[in-house]
Amino acid sequence: MNISYLESDAEFASLKETSQILVVDFYSDECPPCEKLAPIYENVAKIYSSVKFVKVFRQQHRELAVSLGVSGSPTVLFFKDEKLLEPRLSGDIEEKELTSILASLGAERDSNTIVDNQKTEQYDLCIIGNGPAGMTAAIYAARYKVNQVLIGDLPGGLMTSSHKICNFPSEIEISGMDLSQKMVNQVNALEVPQKLTSVISINQVDKIYEIVLSSGETVKAKTVLLATGTKHRHLGLPNEKSLTGRGVSYCATCDALFYKDKTVAVIGGSDSANTASIYLSQIASKVYQIYRGEALRGETAWIDQIKTNEKISVILKTELVELLGENKLTGIKLSNNDELAVDGVFIEVGSEPDLDLINQLSLETDKGHYIVTKENQTTSREGVWAAGDITTNSNSFRQIVTACSEGAIAAENIFKYLQVN
Repeated sequence: MNISYLESDAEFASLKETSQILVVDFYSDECPPCEKLAPIYENVAKIYSSVKFVKVFRQQHRELAVSLGVSGSPTVLFFKDEKLLEPRLSGDIEEKELTSILASLGAERDSNTIVDNQKTEQYDLCIIGNGPAGMTAAIYAARYKVNQVLIGDLPGGLMTSSHKICNFPSEIEISGMDLSQKMVNQVNALEVPQKLTSVISINQVDKIYEIVLSSGETVKAKTVLLATGTKHRHLGLPNEKSLTGRGVSYCATCDALFYKDKTVAVIGGSDSANTASIYLSQIASKVYQIYRGEALRGETAWIDQIKTNEKISVILKTELVELLGENKLTGIKLSNNDELAVDGVFIEVGSEPDLDLINQLSLETDKGHYIVTKENQTTSREGVWAAGDITTNSNSFRQIVTACSEGAIAAENIFKYLQVN
């Protein structure tokens, strides 16, 4: 495989000199998007053997990261003939983004790289999404002896980005990464077949669902459980994307250490924003929490901690309207016309469903694009169930424990369905 791990900054200079096209992935530990990117990066490296791919452990090479303007994990940089090029990628990176930039640089895919699109596997149940809903469903389905496969690109999903979880039964306090790993261990112990990849397309042929994976494989299944969770909602500001990884972040767990003894802002007023502010206050010198509502919402326990934290200043009934800076965030402008000088801004304004597979299956959704489900987690399409944060169930109380509950209910109902179909 054409991937090396950087050992010294001096080696980096040599790699630039000897590589016509150089791709550099700055990663860190306890970084969910980094874990998601790892297999994607490996797959792309197999396809482009003439390109040099390097992984740089950001905590070990801080000075190099700072010199290149890297302030988020993961961040992928592209060099050609020793020159650093734009654009760069940061945060939740997709394979198509990597390959698109490489194609624009003139890199050629290997002619002898053959993706086996003819490989097909047959199951009774295909669970799409390996967050808490998907993994719980897999655990229950395994005990029902259902012939299943679990597909997902990040075990744990958005749960992995939670710095601290204090409301999951049996755990007084645990990180999202650690709770995810416990679920993964149980799924592995039950020997559930798994594919660490994403789904490109899904369609139904003669009552059988055909699911095409980004790995090139095709999976066929009698039933499908959608447990794809949600994705971070963006603000939609003009330079939000270009400043991602340059002061704009969606993951405090991943990027907080970039802002040691610096000033940051958190946008949002729910539990995810509240816990991000509390975590960042342990690292940054000052935290502004900006929320458009009249009061913070979520668990009272978190709000009480914020009220007594001298490092956190809460600004209510105010919105972020502009990100200041070109190649690096220098500050923010608020709806009250105030400008704050900050080194980083963490956007925690909720999440939303990814509509791709939902639209491909033509599933009924509510006005927020969440899948309408019955009490047994069935959807508007026969043979398709949904569970977790993408559904209208559990009184729209989107929590880890409710996702697990819906996953269990779906697995039990699918088992009954397969007995007679």
